Amino acid sequence: MKEIDISEYHQKLRSIKYTEDIGIRGIIDKSTYALYDYNYKKIFLDNFDSRDINILEIGPGNGHFADWLIANGYKNITLVDIEHDNCRYLREKYKNVESINVINNDAISYLKNCEMEFDVIITRHLNRTSTI
Repeated sequence: MKEIDISEYHQKLRSIKYTEDIGIRGIIDKSTYALYDYNYKKIFLDNFDSRDINILEIGPGNGHFADWLIANGYKNITLVDIEHDNCRYLREKYKNVESINVINNDAISYLKNCEMEFDVIITRHLNRTSTI
């Protein structure tokens, strides 16, 4: 993998003031960014002409993938998580980020009732399985 200067990413994220008072849980590490750059840059950066696409992440965990999206200039990010405490954490983390919407719901119910269309749906941290 290519060497990544993580300070550039952290600077972008600090510029939106979400890392203040979050502590170690909220700050993404170098190896995770390198992994996302390696695995997702071709999917996202090469396939979309605009960063203004609608992205849904189901089961966002600590929001590290959303951090990567933000640092790469993506907007219109929706995070859906069934865990109330995690949604509260994510809302606090992204309270200064207008382009992030945190929804506390299970993914199936949310998608069945959602009128919004998404260009990309990411599922990386799911603990349960369901059928529609």
